[in-house]
Amino acid sequence: MTQTSKKFLSLAQNLIPAVSTSNINIGIAAAIVRNGKIIGKVSQNTERTHCHGMNCSSVHAEVNAVVSHFGKHLYYNKKIEGYSTWGIKGPPWIQFKY
Repeated sequence: MTQTSKKFLSLAQNLIPAVSTSNINIGIAAAIVRNGKIIGKVSQNTERTHCHGMNCSSVHAEVNAVVSHFGKHLYYNKKIEGYSTWGIKGPPWIQFKY
């Protein structure tokens, strides 16, 4: 087994418990990873009807991980080059200590 495979398995084992706590039939877990280590909390997909002032049907695991890690530093751009996008205020490597 390669070093990359071992690192992936180690990360995956940290995600497995979160899958069982999802309230959706097909549980998915995600985490923010930096330099091969999980930073922040492991998140799962959840069923929601209200999220950050907007109605939504469910929250994907990866979105949940980003929101839980960056929190209030997230913002919504109504239009950038014709597309609506989410962004992070300021350079994250300055505002967030990893």
